[in-house]
Amino acid sequence: MSEDRLQLGVTDADPVVISAVGELDYANCDLLADVISEAIRGRDRVVDLSLDGLSFVDSSGLRILVRAAMLAKESNRSIRIITLAHQLNHMLDISGFKHLFEICPQPGADAGTIDNLPASGAFSFHVFPEADASHTARCEICDFAARMGAGQLAIDDIRLAIGEAVSNAVRHGQCAGNPIQFQCSMENQRLQIMMKYPSKPFDPHRVPVPDMSSPAEGGMGIHFMRLVMDSVDYEFRDGSAVLTLQKFMEK
Repeated sequence: MSEDRLQLGVTDADPVVISAVGELDYANCDLLADVISEAIRGRDRVVDLSLDGLSFVDSSGLRILVRAAMLAKESNRSIRIITLAHQLNHMLDISGFKHLFEICPQPGADAGTIDNLPASGAFSFHVFPEADASHTARCEICDFAARMGAGQLAIDDIRLAIGEAVSNAVRHGQCAGNPIQFQCSMENQRLQIMMKYPSKPFDPHRVPVPDMSSPAEGGMGIHFMRLVMDSVDYEFRDGSAVLTLQKFMEK
């Protein structure tokens, strides 16, 4: 179950410290939202978050953190992030939400070096739309990207894009027990990921850019994919959506 992938802790100190370990995504982010909301309603003016144990955060997880920060401000409280995972730090940077939080100094992420990038490589796999589908797909593709020489920042971008893509497929597609298929390839420093799943057609260009002053449900997944990947293209054929993601690796 998704809840098993997220572990929360609350230290009754002054201020209260909420820690999160594991994966924070659309399926379990309400658990953290409830804990933070309860702390904001408590006696402390500041709520500390220890988030360096989060191995993955999707746009839904980021959304509840942003809403919590806004709720705290309305209640004359503040949320301070005392430890922060590299991937979440990157999401806050590219999304423009970082100013909402007081963040203790964090070490920078190592982008990694690409000295001997493999000329080519390819593999394919599939996952079923179950609770661990996103986790499995992210691990498979990020492992492939690492073998192809991708640095840590590029892998974090790929991990986020695949998480958002699989989340959208499971939540909005018509998978219903049908597999989500992946084809991955690396050629001439270009990583390409093709993802196919049953879906009704929709126009991805009509999905609005999220309002950063009031992040609502919907639209943030495609927005983040576009932020972190070099190319995001949807096609619809034979009752399926075919999503092609591309990331260019620099030596």
